[in-house]
Parts: sequence; structure tokens; C-alpha cells
Amino acid sequence: MELFPGRQPRLALAWLRRWSAWCALLWLALCLPAAAQDLGVQSAHWKVNRVETATRFGADASSVVDYTLEREALSEQGAQTVGKASRTYHRALQRHEVVEAYTLKADGRKLPVAADAIQVQSGIASSGTTPSMPEMAIVLVTFPDVQRGDRTVLRGRLTTHTPMLPGWAQSFDLIVPVVAFDQVAIRLEAPKVLGLKVFSDGFTVQQEDGGDSAVWQLRASSPARAPDPSPANSLTGLPRFYASAWSDHAQLAQAYAEQINAKAVVTDEVRQLAQEITRGKTAPRDKAAAIHDWVRRNIRYVAVYLGVGGFVPHDVAWILGNRYGDCKDQALLMQTLLKAVGIEAVPVLINTQAEYVLPELPTLVSFNHCILYLPGLDLFADPTDGRVPFGTLPLADSDKPVAVALAGGATVMRTPAFAADASRVAVRSVWRIAKDGRASATIRVESNGHAATVLQDRLVQIPADMRGEAVQRLLSSSNLRGTGAIRYPAIERNVQRQSLELDLELPAFLGEPEAGSVAANPGLNFPIFAAAYLSNYAAERRQLAMVCLPVRVREDFELHFDPAFKLLRAPESVKLTQLDGVVYEAQYRLDGQVLTGWRELTLAQPRHWCSAADYSARRPVMTSIRRNLRATILYQQ
Repeated sequence: MELFPGRQPRLALAWLRRWSAWCALLWLALCLPAAAQDLGVQSAHWKVNRVETATRFGADASSVVDYTLEREALSEQGAQTVGKASRTYHRALQRHEVVEAYTLKADGRKLPVAADAIQVQSGIASSGTTPSMPEMAIVLVTFPDVQRGDRTVLRGRLTTHTPMLPGWAQSFDLIVPVVAFDQVAIRLEAPKVLGLKVFSDGFTVQQEDGGDSAVWQLRASSPARAPDPSPANSLTGLPRFYASAWSDHAQLAQAYAEQINAKAVVTDEVRQLAQEITRGKTAPRDKAAAIHDWVRRNIRYVAVYLGVGGFVPHDVAWILGNRYGDCKDQALLMQTLLKAVGIEAVPVLINTQAEYVLPELPTLVSFNHCILYLPGLDLFADPTDGRVPFGTLPLADSDKPVAVALAGGATVMRTPAFAADASRVAVRSVWRIAKDGRASATIRVESNGHAATVLQDRLVQIPADMRGEAVQRLLSSSNLRGTGAIRYPAIERNVQRQSLELDLELPAFLGEPEAGSVAANPGLNFPIFAAAYLSNYAAERRQLAMVCLPVRVREDFELHFDPAFKLLRAPESVKLTQLDGVVYEAQYRLDGQVLTGWRELTLAQPRHWCSAADYSARRPVMTSIRRNLRATILYQQ
């Protein structure tokens, strides 16, 4: 049992980003293993010597990509990484061939990869909400005799004979510098009639006239560097290029909506079901809420993609018959049911990752999810997320640029951000500390808005008969030992409110009862205290934007010490502010054997992300706030 795990969002089009360009070469150099995210280890063990790609587009938006990837093992551990390479492609839309693969030994010998060391896995199967892709294929190449100082070279060709959407030629790549890239060379060639547009940042670009074709040559290199924690807007912050036959994201939304709207057919079955769901309701909002809740409660989220299933939903009859579907299936069903009762809803493309700015051109990485917009009610709805009430969006959908396929023409809009008052936590703690260092505590919590959803996400993971064990795990993760009880009302997802009560008994709360210090408001490793919302401001500067969410946290506390203690010093009261909406105030009062106080942290910025410049401006005050949250009271006996 995980005590309080973070929830992974349900992404219906997530594979379009995960497998876009089918593990594009620069995107961690052919599907960099997850272990490589530990830059402190991996960057010293291997590097990318060169990446070369040549993409030739046809007038029908087909393409052929010839690529070469050369990686070098800088250690024996690095040899484990570069000793394998994988390439994923869509068997219904593409063909792939390995042209050449070999190990280049440090002494100059060339060891070809044997035929039986090139294996193809057909289909990607998964459980839970992770997408299954029966028509995908994975090519796995295992290189012979790779040691420190050796290089592995893979040359291949990827042919896309059928574009994901008709007429949509597109390509992209990012340099994610968790390892060094010595040489990157990209060549793009397209017939002028295709109207290909190219944007790049971090590359040198040379454009050539090839007669009937346009040619772009892009070059770059990148040293390895430590990744920023909690990055945001990576798609517009890293060295990158985008190529697309379409100039804006509204055009992509329009083409996508054509696939959806063609299937939004109101049959007698759909009309009857919509009338049953909305029986007794007259207001459009009430009808929409009833349909929204019915879809998310009755249609199980399952993602199985066939053909161009990344963009084309199943038929409504198929969805109703199977009672499951992915995001676009659920959006289509809700759209059609709303249509049956006279309420307009249109498809919306959105990115649920920490991307708050659209890429400069529409490619497969622009979006990974589909929701709906109801123009008559002026609100967005996500029927795949059962954690928030109708009229509210989950965090992954909030404050995001979206491409909305309005009936009068697609456009780019933005989903609402939530204000600090729409994510509030109030904590009241009373601690009683005995002469021998034992302590008991009562903690009462009230939360609203997004903060309540976060708390509910944690509490829903606790089986009813394991609450005592859950408290022990919470204490253990907070470096405390003891027992306790946790109580909370039934979790109701149709409201964003959640309360919680904790009663704790800690037999060795004070490590040294004779003399020492203790936190003015002892905290737990739980998202109810202000410290959980401060993010990581340890680095002197950042290169990428970061996620920073609006919130308001209030902590009231009392510490009652046994008369045997002499309280020597209480923390100083402070008030700290920052122009972009950061306000922190803390008041402490020592009265005999009792320390009372309160703290309030408000992060009221109007958006859900902060730029690298915002980070630098905020860092001094956030560091001071964190220091005050760690303030202690000195005692002795």
C-alpha cells in the first residue's frame, strides 16, 4: 500500500507525446532510459557524439527520415546504456528498417550487429489507464562487445506513408541535455507546394532553394547540465525545432474536430439515454452537469489505439456498448448526449503536462488530451476526471492554452487558472510535551478547492481497516515514531472540501529532553502545511520556467510544555512580501509554558507557472520564508 502517492493524470492522447516522432532522436537520444534522469550519474557515463537526420516530405504529407545515432560509453556503466537502442513506430502508418548497426571499438575495429540481435516486438500492451497500442512496434538493437571507450552506431530509415491527419506534414525535435550532444545535424526538405514552416531555437539555420523544394539545414551542440526541478514550458524552453505544414494550432483543432464531429450522431438510443439522464432538470447547466457526471461514472477510462486512433474516436454505439473509452471517446459521448438535449459542446485540445505556453508551430507534441468547451455556459469540462465537480477543472487542465474548435471557426483560448482563495488550507495544532520528552498532539485540517482535491487524493488511498498503519507510515516518513488515529468524513468528489483530524502519541518526541530546540509548529510530511507549497528554491538560478501554484495556507498552533521546562527563546514574528503576490506573516507569543502562534502563506500570482526571472526575484523572500518555517523554540530543564 502506498500511503499518500501522487496521482498520475489520465492522459488519452499521452502517447502522442511519449511516442511522437516515435522516440525522436534528440528526445533523450532514442528513448533514454529512466535511470538517465539521474544526471549526476548518467552524464559522466556516456554521451551522444552525433545525431544526423534527413527528412524528405512528399506533397501528400508523407515523409522519409534517414537517421544516424552515434553514442559513446565513457564508463562501464555507460556501456550498459549505449549497448542497446530502441526505435518505435506505427505499423499502420509507417515502415522502419535498420540500415546498419555496429559497435565501433576504441581500437578502430567495427563489429556489426548480428541479424538475431535486431528484434521486433509487435504491439504495446498495458494495464490500468496506460495506453495499449496494438499497432505499434518496437525495434530493439543489441550491440556486441560494448566496453568503456567504445561507440555504438545505428543507422535507420523511417517512412511515414500515411500522416496522422490528412495533409498534415510535421516534425519536431528537442535537445534534452541530460547528457552531452557533441554534434546535431538536421536536414529538412519539402516541396514548396506543401508550405512547410520551420521554427528553431538553439540551432543555427541555413535555408536553401532547391528549385521546387525548400531545404533547411539545422545544427547544434549541447553540453550536459543538471535539469531544473519541477520544470515548466519545456517545449518552449529547450533547444528545439518544429516543422509543420500548418501555421497555427487552431488549424490543428479544426482538422481534429472534423474527425470528432462526424461521429457526434444523435441516434434514438442516444436521445433516449440523454432524456433519462436529464429527467426532471430544466436548466442547461443542470442538464450538462448530469450528463458530465453520468459519463465519468459509467464510461471506464481505457485507451486502446488502432489505426489513427490517436486522433479518431470510436463510434458512439461502440463506446456505449463497451462502456469504456479514452479521452476523445468520452468527450465524443458527452458531446453527443449534450447535443441530444440541445446543448452545444465542441472539442478542445489541451496538454496536461506542465506546458503553459504553446509551441511555435503545431506538431504532435502540442497536445496530449481532449476535453470539451460548452459555449452557451462558457465553461470547460473534462469527463475523464472524476475528482472535481462539474464546472471545475483538475490541476492538469487549469491555466492552459487550448485549441477550441468553435462552430464558427477554431481558435486558441485559455482555461481558467485558480486563485489562491480557490485553494485554501487551515491547520490547527495543539501539542502537549511531557517532562520525559513524550508528546501528544491533535491536528485539525480544513481544506477547500484544489488543496482539498490534493488531500482527497491522498486519503482515498487509505483502506478503511489500515488507518492506524497509515498514520504510522506518515510519522515514519516525517522522521517521527509513534501511533495515532486519523478521522475524516466520507470523501465527496462533487464538492471541493475536505476535513481531517489526527490524534498522535509520540513516545520520544524530544531527542534530548534536558536541553535543545523544537520546531515552533512541528510539521508532518503531508500536503497540509505551508512548507509543502514552497517549491525548491535551493538553486541560485534556473534555465527553465517552473510550476508555482496559487494557494493560501493558515497554520494556528499551541505548544504546551511541562512545568519542568524552562523556555529560553521564541521565534521572532515576521511579515514578508514580494510584488508578484507572495505574502507571508508569522506571529509567535510565549506566555509561561505555552507558545502560541499563527502563520499564513499566500501565493497569489495570477498564473500557474513562474519564469526563470520570476524565480530569481522570488528566491530571497522564499528562502526567508522557509527559514522562518524552520524556526525553533529553545528549552532546558
